[in-house]
Amino acid sequence: MTTSVKPVTLPVYRSGEVPDHLRTMTQLKEQRLKPAEGQEPVALLRKYRRGHGWGEFPLYDPADAAEMRPLSAKQQVAMTARRTCPVCKEVRGYVVHRMCQECADEEQERQLELRRRTCVWCRRVASAPHPVSEHVQGRCGECVPCWLHRVIRRQLEEERRVVWRRTCPGRDCHKVTATDEEIAAERDAGTWSGSRWCPMLPPLLNTLGFQCDNIA
Repeated sequence: MTTSVKPVTLPVYRSGEVPDHLRTMTQLKEQRLKPAEGQEPVALLRKYRRGHGWGEFPLYDPADAAEMRPLSAKQQVAMTARRTCPVCKEVRGYVVHRMCQECADEEQERQLELRRRTCVWCRRVASAPHPVSEHVQGRCGECVPCWLHRVIRRQLEEERRVVWRRTCPGRDCHKVTATDEEIAAERDAGTWSGSRWCPMLPPLLNTLGFQCDNIA
């Protein structure tokens, strides 16, 4: 009688979920460790690699790993050079490609600080960060000249809209056809359809053959 052995199912973790004491093969090599003879992985890391797709990588417990053979003097110098940050000249515990993680965090903070001090319109850099307000008239990452320009432009546009609502839309006609009170009352009643034509225009259009029934 033969008995079937049920395969052991290893837990699968994603990036950021791996326990702190587990290491991949690459991380073991960085600590000059390797899986001991007969040592089996205790979990799997599921990770996406560009050009390769999703894959599962074994995770080992470094407490059971074996030490790799000592490096020669030449290999030690080469490894130290690969782990030296070219920016801060500090030797890290991992291979540094462009800069170490500490320098990368500082560079990112400098870029964010520079962005906060740069006007979003004219791109001029100030000595202090520009305030950001959710209010329409508030400053939204702008310098004072650009903010004043935006506020004045908005006021001029609002004044043009007010004049357009009050006067006849005919060409070169500036006759006032409605007051602010009448416009507000029609808006509250839901009957406001735009600026009114002056009373002299419908008879003129009728003589030209246009239908003027919808013109107030």
